[in-house]
Amino acid sequence: MVDYKLETTKNELTVFPNPSTDILNYEVANLEAVQSVQLFDVFGKLVKVAAQVDGQLSLADLTVGMYMLVVETNDGGLRQVIVKK
Repeated sequence: MVDYKLETTKNELTVFPNPSTDILNYEVANLEAVQSVQLFDVFGKLVKVAAQVDGQLSLADLTVGMYMLVVETNDGGLRQVIVKK
C-alpha cells in the first residue's frame, strides 16, 4: 500500500491596523518572496507602488476611502481591502 501525504501551504496576507490613518503594516508568510506591493482605488486605478518591500506602506498622501492592497509574490497575488480614515 502506498501512503500519500497531501500538503497544502496557504500564503496569507495580514494587514493592520485596518482602518488605518498614515501607516499600513502588512505581513506575508515569506516577505522575501514578495515581488511588488501595489495599492488601487475603488475604480481600479493604481494609486501607489511601494518603493521597497519592508512590511509598511505609507497612506499619508491618500484621501479617505477604500483601497485594494495587492501583494504579488512568487506564488501568486494576495489581495486585501483596506480603509484609509
